[in-house]
Amino acid sequence: MVTSRPAVLSRIHWEQSDTVYSDAAVELMNYWRELGESDDQPPRLQTFKLMDIYQSAPQLFIRDRIVEGDEFRIRFIGTQVTEWLGRELTGKLVHESFSPDAAKSLLEAFRVCANEVRPIRTVGYADFVKDREHWNFEALYLPLLGSGDQVEHVVGAVDYKYKLRDGDMPTV
Repeated sequence: MVTSRPAVLSRIHWEQSDTVYSDAAVELMNYWRELGESDDQPPRLQTFKLMDIYQSAPQLFIRDRIVEGDEFRIRFIGTQVTEWLGRELTGKLVHESFSPDAAKSLLEAFRVCANEVRPIRTVGYADFVKDREHWNFEALYLPLLGSGDQVEHVVGAVDYKYKLRDGDMPTV
């Protein structure tokens, strides 16, 4: 008998930070800064072109903010992220994609990113897919403006082959 394991974030730490280490996150951060309209205003989705950073696109995602319900829907998800997670999530809301605990943690990080208009760095280890033990990851979440002056999207990079560094995880 095969039992499926729900998507779980086994251990995760997130913080407001623009210091990242994985190649895709560094490239995304640099591109995001280049596109920003000023130091205190993030770029707009309309100016964000995946082809400008095509090397990292397989590790990227874009989520649309759903104000009603305070949720986020996947607009774009890179092929490597889809492969790592073992399922296609385009069009899915966070709570439809992950276990309740994982969704709560992810939504909290996305909401802080969008509401406080700040980069969020997440590190930890995850247990997302059955038949896999767990893997370390680093993720970066960045706010994007819509047509007005409100954050309507979060773009992110994720590296599920990340090697945790000393100090990445707080001691308990």
